[in-house]
Amino acid sequence: MTPFERLLGHDEAAARELLEPCLPLNEAELDREFDAGWGDLKGWEMLTHG
Repeated sequence: MTPFERLLGHDEAAARELLEPCLPLNEAELDREFDAGWGDLKGWEMLTHG
């Protein structure tokens, strides 16, 4: 495994750890605005290019 492949693997694992807890949320929960960060959880779509 090259250092680059190792970094990509870590990046994928970290993204999965952040996004998997959002899977059971409904649309209203995803649209809920927060005072900090991306505004709402759908702002995270830019991380997944969705």
